[in-house]
Amino acid sequence: MLPFLPTNLINIVSGLSKMKISYFISATTIGNMIYGLVLASVSYGIVSVSHQYRQLFYVIIAVAAIIVAVRFIKKQRTSNI
Repeated sequence: MLPFLPTNLINIVSGLSKMKISYFISATTIGNMIYGLVLASVSYGIVSVSHQYRQLFYVIIAVAAIIVAVRFIKKQRTSNI
């Protein structure tokens, strides 16, 4: 999330590196979700301040649930091997 480097350039360079595709996809997805959340929160905060905290709480809960689900699935896969 460096403001002087476009995220597309970072994603392309990272994709060309010798990194596992699963790590690249998950890191890119998480990074873009955070970047999008920050941009959406800033623009949403300018439009409507009153509902911002409740909406942000829901987004944080949803992201936490996704992280827990991914970890659970990953743990299930490794324990089956």
